[in-house]
Amino acid sequence: KPSQSGLVNINPSEPLRRIRVINAIGQTVATQSPNQEYANPLQLDLSLLPPGSYYVQLVGELNSSIQKLQLLR
Repeated sequence: KPSQSGLVNINPSEPLRRIRVINAIGQTVATQSPNQEYANPLQLDLSLLPPGSYYVQLVGELNSSIQKLQLLR
């Protein structure tokens, strides 16, 4: 989903161990290890990142997934 504000809501299906944001050339530009109680949704603040395409990797207890994200301004 495109985000114009840089705030991204994530609705994980299980508790997350790590969230990693990767830019279009494969560099990790942000990481977060949620240490709070299992909250749904989680909100990521990516407002400091420049506009562009990113991938958000969600690493849970049992599963891992990657979602494409477009930051707009």
